[in-house]
Amino acid sequence: MSVAAVTRELLVRCLDLWLAEAVHGARRGTVALCFDERSAKPAAVVAATVETMTEFADRLGRRSLTLVVVAPAAVPGPDPATLPAQVAVHALAGPVATMLPAALVAAKAAGAPVFLFADAAPTPPLTALGPARSADALLVGPAAGWAECRDSLRGHGWLSCGVGLVGEAEERLLAFGTGAGKRLAAFKDELWAVDADTGVRYRDPADPHGDPIAISLTPRPGPLRRELLARLTVTGGGTVTELRDFALAETIYRAVDVTHELTHLVGAGQVAREPAHGRLAGDVQVTPMAPGR
Repeated sequence: MSVAAVTRELLVRCLDLWLAEAVHGARRGTVALCFDERSAKPAAVVAATVETMTEFADRLGRRSLTLVVVAPAAVPGPDPATLPAQVAVHALAGPVATMLPAALVAAKAAGAPVFLFADAAPTPPLTALGPARSADALLVGPAAGWAECRDSLRGHGWLSCGVGLVGEAEERLLAFGTGAGKRLAAFKDELWAVDADTGVRYRDPADPHGDPIAISLTPRPGPLRRELLARLTVTGGGTVTELRDFALAETIYRAVDVTHELTHLVGAGQVAREPAHGRLAGDVQVTPMAPGR
């Protein structure tokens, strides 16, 4: 499976989560897909998105969904006759930076949940999506672009996660941004639930070693251990809850992975805990051990 195929699988997984929440709590919602000249198989992305939206037709009731597609040239779209009555499609040709805001206005996206998928450079204007609390974004970009992408997402008030998708012949960055911690946690769960036999591996942009990691429900812990130790060295210590929050917000790992790795680090004598015994609960204080001790 290619990097593009894994990207589409993660898009479908994220869209499933977003749609389940959007159709439950709002009267309407908008899904925006943005592409540039270098985008990989935009028609396949559109088709996967339409199929996912259509699967929710029986749960929409009187709610409505709008799919907006922005690309430099027209992207083949679905036959309107095959779409549920509650799903409308608007396709616009032109530069993403100028066309996306106009498309969202035309779709009457303001005040309702928005999901953005963008395989386009530069990053689309996130302010066009409205309040961070009601929007999610999945962005594809160059492998070395995490710092700039992270700053853009955080500048919009979003929690974020960046992951390198490492294939045999290419590597791309996939970045997720959301206004809700529970949706970031859900994204992490979906990230590690992708088919392990894809041939694609992950790379954590926060890992200074940059080791590729096989996709697994129990991912290889080396990068997380290094990142936890580096964090503790900088801060001088922290609670288990603080370290879980750090892993969720700053690494590709899940909060649940932290407890297992802290147990390993304590057993290896690399960190100390207070109290020294008992369950590794959220209020347990963890500190780095001094070298040579």
